[in-house]
Amino acid sequence: MKKFNKFLALLMALMLMATLPITALANKGQGQPKKDRSEKNNTHVQTEVDNADAEDAEDAEETEDAEETEDAEETEDAEDAESAEEEQRKEWEVLKDGVEAEKDAIEEQKDALEKQKDDLEAQYEAAEAACDEELMKDLKEDIKEIKGEMKSLKSEMKSKVKLMREIMKEQYTAEELEQLAAVSESLDSMEGVSVLPVENVIVKAGKMKFDTPPVIKEGRTLIPVRAISEGMGANVDWDDETKVVTIVKDDTTIVFDLDDETVLVNGEPADIDVSPTLMNNRTMVPLRFIGENLGLEVNWDDETQTIDISDETDATDGTDGTDGTDGTDGTDGTDGTDGTDGTDGTDGTDGTDGTDGTDGTDGTDGTDATENA
Repeated sequence: MKKFNKFLALLMALMLMATLPITALANKGQGQPKKDRSEKNNTHVQTEVDNADAEDAEDAEETEDAEETEDAEETEDAEDAESAEEEQRKEWEVLKDGVEAEKDAIEEQKDALEKQKDDLEAQYEAAEAACDEELMKDLKEDIKEIKGEMKSLKSEMKSKVKLMREIMKEQYTAEELEQLAAVSESLDSMEGVSVLPVENVIVKAGKMKFDTPPVIKEGRTLIPVRAISEGMGANVDWDDETKVVTIVKDDTTIVFDLDDETVLVNGEPADIDVSPTLMNNRTMVPLRFIGENLGLEVNWDDETQTIDISDETDATDGTDGTDGTDGTDGTDGTDGTDGTDGTDGTDGTDGTDGTDGTDGTDGTDGTDATENA
């Protein structure tokens, strides 16, 4: 019995030993796929992550490229706009200079006829004193003929002045003109103030634009000081704390103290009949005063209500407002010399010369309204 039990135990041990490798192989066979699947899953996840990173990088690159393209297009558009504006400005200047040359030619003809008329009138007086009726008759006819030619030139000059006013107005955008109209309406409501259209100020050798139009006050034309000063090549400085405007051009320095209403020219006190004042946050000064002290020729044409401003070195003699060359011939806000030039009430620019047609002297005698401004 004991031998049988011993045999049975030995048989079971052998069977157990035989099953262990099979179990191990089964477990090994079952475990390996799990590891492979895990590694495969990890690889798949990593691939997706890599793909996502690649897509993000690609999107970022595309976004960067799009931004660079947009920036380049904006830069190109800005350059094109600037180029177009510069081309338009050049065309404007050519047109303006051309009309100005025609206007000057008419003025020269008019001056020559004026001289002939004066000579004939002097001869007529001599003939009258000598009781030479036949000569008087001939001279009278000659004078009449010259007056007819002068009248024709006067009409032609008015047409040129009208054209020049249109040209001066063309330098403003529709938005700027709307803003000027609003400011003009506000200034017109002030007691004792009348507004001049910006296009009525004609600058021969320069360019001025206004965001505040010139005005007539107490018989004097006031103009934004920075507009005319910088438009004619002067430097303008404003001290907001002391309310002092300083204008420098060549060897001339003009200082306006708005608080105590004093004016210095090269350090010396100067008389000014209309004090500088602030309008629409712009310092307005008498046009004729600043024009004369900066070496400018300011002529007023009472008939066309325009002001011509030019450098004295190339200005015409400005005789008689009929040709529009005289006095303050361009005194009007319409010329657009602007506050855009930076003339703010702080800059104290312009108006100091006080030239305007309002003072009453007419262009016909060659004295301009501005001469008494």
